[in-house]
This record gives sequence, structure tokens and C-alpha cells, in this order.
Amino acid sequence: NMDDNALNVGIKPIFTNSEFALYPNPTNGKVSIVLSDGNEEVYEIEICNLHGQVISRESINANNEGFVKEYDLSNRAKGIYLIKITTDNYFKVSKLVVK
Repeated sequence: NMDDNALNVGIKPIFTNSEFALYPNPTNGKVSIVLSDGNEEVYEIEICNLHGQVISRESINANNEGFVKEYDLSNRAKGIYLIKITTDNYFKVSKLVVK
């Protein structure tokens, strides 16, 4: 389909969504964010509640191996949190449910 190809011209995907994992989700508080296969760049990880308040923000210098980062939200209110992952070339938001 020509239209599909036209949309992708000049856009090089950094990695596919499937290379980021967030587990367990839902969680009772402890959660791991896993990048299985990254680039050598800085990833900013931000955890926000639905009111937009930032619970945690940090930058991780990743290498080609990726990284595993663990968080403990068990002392936070139960509900939905947004995990935002940003680099110079990439932005992804995932929903995390804390039970």
C-alpha cells in the first residue's frame, strides 16, 4: 500500500513498543521497567499520577544492552499511574495500575 509507505519516509523507529516491558501490571506496588534492547542514549523515566503530579523522575544512561529499573509504589495511593519514557527521538506513555 503506497499510503503506508509515504507515512514512514524519513522516520527511523528507535525501537518498537514491544521492547519496553512494564511488569507486573497491575501491581501491588513493586514494578520493573525493562528495556531489552536500547541505544546508547539517555532515557528519562517519569511516573505521574492522573493529576499530573510527578511521583518520580530520573534519567538513565542506557547502553546497547538496555536496562532494568525497579520502583516501589506500595506507599502510594492505589489507582492508575502514567509511566512516561522519553529520549531525544522517542516518547512513550504506559498506564500502570496499582491495586
